[in-house]
Parts: sequence; C-alpha cells; structure tokens
Amino acid sequence: MNLTEYWKVHQELSGTSSTAVRTLVLSGVAVVWLFHQDKAGTILLPRLAIIALIFFVASALFDLLQYVWLAWIYGRLARLAELRQRPVGEDLPSHPPWLNWPAYIFYYGKVLLTIAGYVFLGFHLFGRLSVTG
Repeated sequence: MNLTEYWKVHQELSGTSSTAVRTLVLSGVAVVWLFHQDKAGTILLPRLAIIALIFFVASALFDLLQYVWLAWIYGRLARLAELRQRPVGEDLPSHPPWLNWPAYIFYYGKVLLTIAGYVFLGFHLFGRLSVTG
C-alpha cells in the first residue's frame, strides 16, 4: 500500500470508530437512565451511574468539539486562500501539522472518555450483582 492508501484507510477507520463511539455513548446514557428513580419530582441516580453519565456527556462534547475545530480550521484556511485571491481549483500549500493536534486530542479523548464511562457503569452493575445458589 502507498501512503495515500494508508491515509484513506485511516480516515475510514476513524470515521467508523467515531460512529461507534456515538452509538456507545447514547447506549450508555440509556443504560444509566434505567437506574434512575423519581421521588417527589427529583431524579435520583446511583453515584457510579452519575460518574458514568458525566464521562458519556464529556465524550459527546469532545465529539462535537473535534468537528467544530476542524470546520473552523478548514474554513479559515479556505477564507485566507480567498483573501489571497488564489484560483478556486489551485492546490494550496499544506497547513502546519500542529493545527491538527486539537482534533486528535478530541478524537482520542472521546474514545477514552467512552471507555471510562463504561468502566464506571460496569462497576455499578457488578456492585448490584448477587450470587445465589
């Protein structure tokens, strides 16, 4: 495989993993909600479920921030090219690699936050198990 093919595979896999993270986050929030209790108009959740929920919400926020950051960067680069009156079809020089670092932090952060959410959800579930027999 050449470098272009490696980048193509990277983009496909990161897109697929982002979709999986979104599905897992929504599923995690749904499972947390199963443990809620409503007492006198107040929603009560077990402590570990609340911690898991915080991680799931943070993961969703990182997912959003990843795309907002990249949209802003590429929009700014396109606008700068327009201001410099570059022809529309002309290839532009590469942007500095450090501009991608926040997107990578948000990407890997959302994956790790989702895993952490499921770890705490697992702690809660295993704490509720009882063995009989």
